Amino acid sequence: MSAIATTTAVPVSALPALRRAARPRSTLLGWKKDLFPEALARHGRALEVLDPSGDPLDALLVYLERRGIDLARSRHDETAREITAARGSRYLILSEEHLPLAATLEEALRAPAELTAFFNELQGRSEGHEAGERMREALGFLRRAVEAVSPGTVVLVAIL
Repeated sequence: MSAIATTTAVPVSALPALRRAARPRSTLLGWKKDLFPEALARHGRALEVLDPSGDPLDALLVYLERRGIDLARSRHDETAREITAARGSRYLILSEEHLPLAATLEEALRAPAELTAFFNELQGRSEGHEAGERMREALGFLRRAVEAVSPGTVVLVAIL
């Protein structure tokens, strides 16, 4: 269950530096030194934080994938996988190939009853319309992240 998600705009040219900094390093004294937050702050620009209750973002990604909208795949998959493995949290990299999906994400915002039904079915419990509203919030969060992508800049989505 995800507790929080963040988006950060990052120049494509900075992805190798983030990739290198993702795995904490051991110092000579045996301590772990984590350079990732510093590298992210140096190279990225924080955009937004989503702090939902429950796990609407995870459910939303499944909902979108079942409708042929795969935000988890991009030309930067290898970097996203390495950062995910090193950090122990899920990371997605949204890039220019996702820009055409913004309109589709906007359309999905208009289906709160469908989002509620999907969430309840996926979770095997009934949470009422609040679940659909949380998924709509998460959908708006992802739409804004896609819209923040520009030539030479990707958006790193961290699902922590």
